[in-house]
Amino acid sequence: MILQNSLISYQIAWSWENWREEFSQKIIKNRKVISRSLINKNNIDRRYDFLTSSKYNKRIYNIKKSRLIRFNKFLGNIDRENKTFFLNHYQNMEWLLQNISQIMNRPANSKTLTFAIKMFWYWSRIVFSKTIYYPHNIAIPIDSRLKKIYETSTNKKISNKTKDKKTLESFFNNLSQKHKIPPLHLDSILRIDYRKKYISK
Repeated sequence: MILQNSLISYQIAWSWENWREEFSQKIIKNRKVISRSLINKNNIDRRYDFLTSSKYNKRIYNIKKSRLIRFNKFLGNIDRENKTFFLNHYQNMEWLLQNISQIMNRPANSKTLTFAIKMFWYWSRIVFSKTIYYPHNIAIPIDSRLKKIYETSTNKKISNKTKDKKTLESFFNNLSQKHKIPPLHLDSILRIDYRKKYISK
């Protein structure tokens, strides 16, 4: 569900915190029903109903539903009798990303795909009580926050054009290599720094 939810967590209304809280409360309220739908490997209709009634993530819900339908192929691959299924994914996040990339027919460096891996890591670290570092070759998810950090650091304005996105990716990948920090871990560090500098004031 974390991977599924991450893939439709874009163009949300208000803050990420509000959307995550809404999502969490929905799970708590309907836990038994949701568990049954996951066992049956089809919770698309329920998730779609949730999107259309959501306060914080109801934009372009038909497009997001198409993502849920496509991702349902991943649910079909889950071996629920294999207790190490998700642990194996945690131990090989690069393979997980490539698998999702093929199913979703999206580049592996797409923001929502790399964000999904990041969220899966948080869950896995808690569930398995084990810290496995992100792979170095999973790209940082480029967003407006990183764009602002780049502009502040370099005094250069940047647009949303493809070439400028590549400039951002290159900048943060170089920063990752320089400090020997996997890009997704770097993203977490920058998020804290961003909050201190731009949000807490």
